[in-house]
Amino acid sequence: MRDAIAAAVAAGMKVAVGFEDAMRAEPSFLREMAMLVERAEWARPEEIIGHIGLVRGDSRQHPDRLRPLAVFVAARTKLDIDPRRPVVGTAIFTCETGLHLQGLQENPATYEPYPPESVGAERRLLFGAKCGRKALQQRLAGIGRYPDTDRLDHAIAVIRCRSRSLRAPLSDSDLNAALS
Repeated sequence: MRDAIAAAVAAGMKVAVGFEDAMRAEPSFLREMAMLVERAEWARPEEIIGHIGLVRGDSRQHPDRLRPLAVFVAARTKLDIDPRRPVVGTAIFTCETGLHLQGLQENPATYEPYPPESVGAERRLLFGAKCGRKALQQRLAGIGRYPDTDRLDHAIAVIRCRSRSLRAPLSDSDLNAALS
């Protein structure tokens, strides 16, 4: 739970005292504040700022500035930011499961509460052991490949097997090679 609490503290400091003052804060002060936020079970300031800026549309809030601040504070306090942490995590727009991949390719708003760019993030669609037929077909079309049904079925089997053996998703060149 303590991982990246400092990010919440920093976000709150940005609102309270400004970015420049947050950048000059002592690491021991930031760690102490992180522990206080954790013990009090306060809402994470970056999530509050994100909600006000993204959902309510308050243009005075700048959620895209929170990640760099969180990274700075995490480095100063030697705490990690959970990659799945809302607003500031590096993997919050990463997906590897079939139905979600398909939905994200067709209409990202189906699965994402806000565009990745609004918080300085990028969407990452990973194709591997869990990818489905339609999602793979859409991705292959995106790289200019249009296999027939038999080749697509073979490619899915190859991709799933290879991804499981590597324990990692595959690159576009790997997807392309699976058609050969």
